[in-house]
Amino acid sequence: MRAWRRRETVTRTLTGRRRMDVERLTDHLNAPVEVTGADVLKLALTLLWERRDACPGTVPVLFCHDNVVVECDAEQAGDVKAWLEKAMIDGMEERE
Repeated sequence: MRAWRRRETVTRTLTGRRRMDVERLTDHLNAPVEVTGADVLKLALTLLWERRDACPGTVPVLFCHDNVVVECDAEQAGDVKAWLEKAMIDGMEERE
């Protein structure tokens, strides 16, 4: 048995989610990073929805891993960028 498996085979994310019965060391080390990223994205998407009045006419159209694609008028691009960045940063802070 490998040394790392002598310990509990549960790993946790920064938001507290658990992944149990992790068999491989790479999964044990990588899962907290990947799943925390997914948790933060979900929190940020919630904040985007709650704050949608700040950028009327803006439509989030795609979410994949750590990417968010938003459609908006060209003249709104700067405001939408700031709105999206703030939601992503605040999403990370929400986990605490």
